[in-house]
Amino acid sequence: MQQYIHYSDYLFCVSKRATDKILRKGIWIFHKLHLCKHPEERYEKIKQELAVFHESSNLFGKTWKPYLTTCILTIVQIACTCSIPYFIYRSFGFLEQPINVIMAAQAYVSMVSAFVPLPGASGGAEGSFVLFFRFFFGRDNYPRHGCLENHGLLSEFPHRMYLYIYCRPVA
Repeated sequence: MQQYIHYSDYLFCVSKRATDKILRKGIWIFHKLHLCKHPEERYEKIKQELAVFHESSNLFGKTWKPYLTTCILTIVQIACTCSIPYFIYRSFGFLEQPINVIMAAQAYVSMVSAFVPLPGASGGAEGSFVLFFRFFFGRDNYPRHGCLENHGLLSEFPHRMYLYIYCRPVA
């Protein structure tokens, strides 16, 4: 399904004529189903918006510098976000794991929390953090039976605190 959406996006960017045919057919179907009043007015409004879209999509291939800058800044942002657990790991005095391994684990935590729909994404993030990072902080450092004995689960607190309090207002 997602592949068809990508194909249709590409079609909208490349072919004005095909886009116009799809638009006319879609408005006709909506009008016959009594979902669209005044189909000609609706067609003209959407056609104007699509003209702006086609003009902007033509610029996409001509100017590459803003897109390169955006890609580089996005990579830096993701790298900074994924490095937060490494600094928490180091603050507890652990030195065994390199930064790239910890960053990869954080990337997995982010992917898991992206798959879990809200409002459970927060619980998915905490659960996956414990699941992935217990190997780095040591299994013995995570509390059993709900008591906070060592700093394993406490490492989750600064991780979530930083992501919720400090990163969200900036974003």
